[in-house]
Amino acid sequence: MKYFPVLLFLIISVGCTTKKESSKLTDSLPIDSLTIENRTVYLDSINLSEFETTHYDGIKEIDSLSVDTTKIIVKHDTILIFPKTGKKVVFANDTIEGENMVTYKYLKTMKLCDVVEIEVTYWEWSRIFLVSLNTGKQSELWDFPNFSPNKKYIISSSGGLESGEMPNGIQLYKIENNDIKLVFEKEIDKWIPTEIKWKSDSTILIKRAKLDKNDNRIYDYLKMKIIQ
Repeated sequence: MKYFPVLLFLIISVGCTTKKESSKLTDSLPIDSLTIENRTVYLDSINLSEFETTHYDGIKEIDSLSVDTTKIIVKHDTILIFPKTGKKVVFANDTIEGENMVTYKYLKTMKLCDVVEIEVTYWEWSRIFLVSLNTGKQSELWDFPNFSPNKKYIISSSGGLESGEMPNGIQLYKIENNDIKLVFEKEIDKWIPTEIKWKSDSTILIKRAKLDKNDNRIYDYLKMKIIQ
């Protein structure tokens, strides 16, 4: 019996240590994942402070050029783009109210990869087109392009889970030799990416919204290594 208190102490100590180690392992596990192009991408929880103290803005920090009227003509209801090669690109408004209604707005010419940014507004949704001044190739984004710090990638996101008119998910594009190439489009059916920031050239931070039983938004914050 004289050894019983010692044995009991050892059992309790081992139990507590195991519980702490188990807790640490649990805390380090990702809280969600997405299957993108046959691979699993994990999402880790972060706090609001980490999200708010990440200040790089890949939407605004892009150099723009003045309009070259030999390549771009902006009229009242039409935008004409004349690339170096290929056919001219025409964006013509249809202002008759109805489901076919569409308007085009010239936003800027980006020095990076020589593209023209056009905002398109349809009857109940919108898009962003990046048009190459070299080839006339059009890249269709769900929202404004968000460039990585090294300017090699573009992320674009859209939150349309509630209305269903807009896609709800994330796009990733890669820039190679002044050409914009789609890497993936991932639509999400369980939560809404309301805001995305680049943490580094390979990692993004996401402000995520989930809907409760009353369709109210509940927010949390995630970190996602988007580029391997």
